[in-house]
Amino acid sequence: MKKALAICLSILFVCCLAPSAEAAEKDQGLYLSIGAGYSMPTTQNDQYNWALKLNNGPVAKGSVGYSFKASSVLNLRTEFEISYRRYAAESASRGSTTNDLEGNVSYLSGMVNGLCDFKTGTGFTPFIGIGLGMSQVTWSEVVEKGNPTNGFDDSSNVFAYQVMGGVGYALTDSLTLDFEYRYFHASDVDLISKTGTKKTWDNDTNHSFLIGLRYLF
Repeated sequence: MKKALAICLSILFVCCLAPSAEAAEKDQGLYLSIGAGYSMPTTQNDQYNWALKLNNGPVAKGSVGYSFKASSVLNLRTEFEISYRRYAAESASRGSTTNDLEGNVSYLSGMVNGLCDFKTGTGFTPFIGIGLGMSQVTWSEVVEKGNPTNGFDDSSNVFAYQVMGGVGYALTDSLTLDFEYRYFHASDVDLISKTGTKKTWDNDTNHSFLIGLRYLF
């Protein structure tokens, strides 16, 4: 069974490479990109040593950009991107105390990205990139279960950056299927609780895996 699967995958791989020569020739111009995936946030902490745990959640993004042919083996891309992440709140803990939470935390971000594509002469094109921008971090009714007056319902706009890497596969001379990983970091978030207490949450990072489509005009 394993041998047959390996043979089938090998045949599929060879067939996929067949149309890639023409696809690799078209590498400059305006493009649109969309994508979605799975995001995993890290634990956040405030100045009082409370640790906030969020559940994993969805991420989606869309961008418009331009691809430049830098050399026979390198393309440069610049793009403006809008992305959205959303996580359900799980718990807040300090020492031996753990409070179960409800509500969610979301990130609506606008980023300017710069990327490098490394052309391999096949349908597969690895890429790396970095992005800078702003993120609106919103805590929507993040409260202790059974005590809706103890929590947050506030938002803050903060600086954010991301680092990305992945590989694109040319489906046609214009359409590319992208697989990518992203590390996203937002600056410390200042929020006012429902009781009027100001708290600053740090270590605001997440790891995301996305699949998307990119169309080059």
